[in-house]
Amino acid sequence: MVERRVDHATRKRVSEMSVEEMRQALLISEKTGLPNKRAFDESNPSHFVAMGDVDGLKRLNDQFGYAAGDVLIQRLADILVEVGLEAYHDKGDEFIIKGNSFAELNEKLLKAE
Repeated sequence: MVERRVDHATRKRVSEMSVEEMRQALLISEKTGLPNKRAFDESNPSHFVAMGDVDGLKRLNDQFGYAAGDVLIQRLADILVEVGLEAYHDKGDEFIIKGNSFAELNEKLLKAE
């Protein structure tokens, strides 16, 4: 996969984007397909928020390459969605997760382990 920021052959200029394409570029993580930090900041606030990251991602990337780390990050994003969490991809290996209550958030996070 070619990095979007350097893929000048297929990267659209903002003036060529539809409104939906602009929304996607602003609010969705390209790595995971999850809403990003900006989407989190603009969403309804919650009193129940958890943050998490992937321990050892740098070591994985160093040993096997960034493609392996990208697969791990994508799989974590998939798991968070599968267990019904409202998850956001902040940056790198960092995720923000919102819940309606501590009990709900904790229960779903335990399922994601």
